[in-house]
Amino acid sequence: MLARRRRPIVLIDTRTGARQPYWAELDATAADRPDRQALIIRPARNLAENTRYAVGLRRLRTATGAPVAPSATFTLLRAPTPPADPALHRRWEYTQRALGSLAAAGVDTASWTWPGTSPSLADAG
Repeated sequence: MLARRRRPIVLIDTRTGARQPYWAELDATAADRPDRQALIIRPARNLAENTRYAVGLRRLRTATGAPVAPSATFTLLRAPTPPADPALHRRWEYTQRALGSLAAAGVDTASWTWPGTSPSLADAG
């Protein structure tokens, strides 16, 4: 098992900084199209209701071992100043919060990040 600090995927509760267990796999239905194959990250236990989580991906590699560079858009979103494009401003705010939560939890610079909130069971009905 990879040491905690070296894991390429991190899933944390943004309020507590607690790491959540997960498992990940490549989408087997797109195995014939590796350029379109999604990485699926699944929590290993139910996430708390109405709780904000952040997923950080770091030190990603291709199948050949080459580093995966962050997209141009993500590079803009993780910059300390808001992007000039007003359409990206809200996404920049969410990304900054997610990166701050990851940093507070001891996660080094992420190449990619996704913020999100788990749904309420009351909302599911």
